[in-house]
Amino acid sequence: MDRRNVDNHAVAFLQLRQQRLAEKVRRAHVDRVEQVKLLDDVDPAVRYWAVVGLLALGDKAADAADALRARLADTAPAVRIEAAWALSGLDHGDKALAVLLRELEGDNPHARIRAARALQMLGEKTRSGRESINRAFQDCERALADHWRNKTDEKYDRYVWCALGPAVKALAK
Repeated sequence: MDRRNVDNHAVAFLQLRQQRLAEKVRRAHVDRVEQVKLLDDVDPAVRYWAVVGLLALGDKAADAADALRARLADTAPAVRIEAAWALSGLDHGDKALAVLLRELEGDNPHARIRAARALQMLGEKTRSGRESINRAFQDCERALADHWRNKTDEKYDRYVWCALGPAVKALAK
């Protein structure tokens, strides 16, 4: 077997493993203890799905807060953001909110969109970050105006703007 076949088999195995875990989480067949163990997996996609599963458990994942807090420094932005969202939902939000705001202001467009969505869904729990959220929203408005004026299509700013709009309105009350 040549090197390419080995690489293809390894990739196929990882994808199958990720798909199976995602399906288990979707069907709630992964218990909380297993999800916490999976937070330390070498594969960032597995860590992501473990965090998503804990996020879906809501208050039932409260005893996983320490394990989730460790994921705030994960190498994968999606894992950091989902962990921050989960922790904020469990009222462990100071550090978690800081992670979301940092990702919102970062250079990775996919992370910005994911962070904006988490902030939108957290609603009132993000009040202490209101100034940063407003600033990011206004930056996106300016960027969108530039794109419209120059007839370019910048979907990432539009997505962030759409996600932050309801959050800005809710926090203005």
